[in-house]
Amino acid sequence: MNRKTRTTLRGATFLLSVAGLCLVAWVISHRQAGAGRRGLGRSFNFDLARHLDVDPELVIYDEAESLLTGLDVVTALAVGPGDSIYVGGDQSVRVLAANGEERSRIDVDAAPSCLAVDANGTLYAGIGNHVEVFHAGGVRMTSWEPSSGDALPVSIALRDGDVLVGDARHEQVLRYDRCGVLVDSIQGLVRFSSPILGMAVDPEGDLWVANAGGRELRCYGRNGAVKKGWSKSGRDIGHFSGCCNPVDIAIRADGCIVTSEKNIVRVKVVSPAGKLIGVVAGPKAFDQSITKLDIAVDSRGRVLVLDPIRKAVRVFVAKEQKT
Repeated sequence: MNRKTRTTLRGATFLLSVAGLCLVAWVISHRQAGAGRRGLGRSFNFDLARHLDVDPELVIYDEAESLLTGLDVVTALAVGPGDSIYVGGDQSVRVLAANGEERSRIDVDAAPSCLAVDANGTLYAGIGNHVEVFHAGGVRMTSWEPSSGDALPVSIALRDGDVLVGDARHEQVLRYDRCGVLVDSIQGLVRFSSPILGMAVDPEGDLWVANAGGRELRCYGRNGAVKKGWSKSGRDIGHFSGCCNPVDIAIRADGCIVTSEKNIVRVKVVSPAGKLIGVVAGPKAFDQSITKLDIAVDSRGRVLVLDPIRKAVRVFVAKEQKT
């Protein structure tokens, strides 16, 4: 073996020794860090108490009444003509007058995951992996072919001739015509772990989507392209907390967006630019185990919140409307 070869071997041996020492140090440090994290996990709880209190000056709505649904399980909410209230749950959709009086009942095969009602009273309901359409009188008109066998429609928004369906399974928005023909889709949403995908159409006809995995709201134009959007992640009242928020949205006549959240359960109003306008109901108004609050806004500007614990539609009225 010549000198050059011996020198090369000594160099390689040295480098391997250094690499080995580094690996051992890395393993020890990560084990220690892991032990520290495990210890922290047993003894440390995130202090959410300060986030449960809301400055009274920020609360711009008062709760007016609570409308019992008569359902054992409530799953979906929508507003129809004349501010009629549609509540899905059990194996039915119950149609309530604005004062909570039951007007009619529509039987369905399973609890609806989402509802939307057009100006003529035609009802669109997410049932299982597809959408079913009912005449204003409650008669089933048609059942649309699902986009895929494991599709999960969790929201429906109506715009002109479009029926926009949020498929939480595939993180996409499907655009159908009123006959149930799939026209195109919106892709590229951030993956999220919860079966949620809130949507609403604003007064300009643009579609707002709650991109919950990114704690973000996105606005899509009629061509399906993103026009604007913003993300605010955090526990403070002006932000969206946790892994997947907001869970649902609705839009007022002035274009401001009503949002509902889980983790820290609350309902608030934000501007299209993301500025906090005010709070509809703070965390102390809700059971903090709730994972989804369906919301809607009626023609009078009342915010309707479907409370799955109370099995009721809770009605909130803007304070300036009462004066």
